[in-house]
Amino acid sequence: MKFHWQSLLALYLLSCLAFAGQGKQTPGAVANADGLLKVHTFCLDTSQLTPKQLSNLREFAASADKPKGVFTKLHWQRLDACGSADAMVKVSMEETQGTAPFGDSSNLQDKTQAMKSVQIQRARIVVTNRASGMILYETESGEFTDDREGAYGGAFSRLLKDLKNLRK
Repeated sequence: MKFHWQSLLALYLLSCLAFAGQGKQTPGAVANADGLLKVHTFCLDTSQLTPKQLSNLREFAASADKPKGVFTKLHWQRLDACGSADAMVKVSMEETQGTAPFGDSSNLQDKTQAMKSVQIQRARIVVTNRASGMILYETESGEFTDDREGAYGGAFSRLLKDLKNLRK
């Protein structure tokens, strides 16, 4: 019986060590942590966006550049031109049609009549080293309903969270 208890303890300790050695979990995919931590300036590559998506990104960026905005929390300076930026952040937006409840449908017997068509957005960002083109990081936001700015914010918030975890 003594041998059995010691074996179980050894297995438990090994699994704890393996779990601790996995490193910090990140919402996005960090391809090059050292390169990502060296970024000080960035520009936005918006070539994948429609005019309306670009307009919404500009609105998001205006608030993200303000004090306590996500861009200021990144501790990266956003440049208008990519020529001298350390990194390029390619922004894309996936949009699909979906349905959502219309108003308060709790008292309706036929729930299908209480549905409306909505636009579902999911933003994606890919951070590359501008000079080498090497991918440093990529992530996407969760799903947002009729809220492109929220989707952009979700993706950049994930980047911010991952940077904080890498700096620890």
